[in-house]
Amino acid sequence: FPGEPQWFSGNMPAFAILAAWFAMAAKMCRTYYWALSGKDSISAPKKPGDWSLEDYVYSFISGFDSLTPLLMLAALYGRFLGWVLLWLLVYSAIDFAYSQYVILSKLK
Repeated sequence: FPGEPQWFSGNMPAFAILAAWFAMAAKMCRTYYWALSGKDSISAPKKPGDWSLEDYVYSFISGFDSLTPLLMLAALYGRFLGWVLLWLLVYSAIDFAYSQYVILSKLK
């Protein structure tokens, strides 16, 4: 696709699989933690007045998940699918790392 990084073009299937792996691993780790502890490790407090800056940032970024199908369709039509795939890779890697950080901090 035009306008995307050259090193990324030939490796898009591998990066897509890696992004999917990060997303699935993060979800499985959160589910496993919930099954062991009986509580969700990531969710923000129920009352918005009790939220910290970290809770607001997590909630804002988590809202992008529902826009992913529309973004993929727009990217395919607008020929910037590589950039969207790169964003998904970065997003899912951050989600995975953040999930691991929060779970490990709560296990101590």
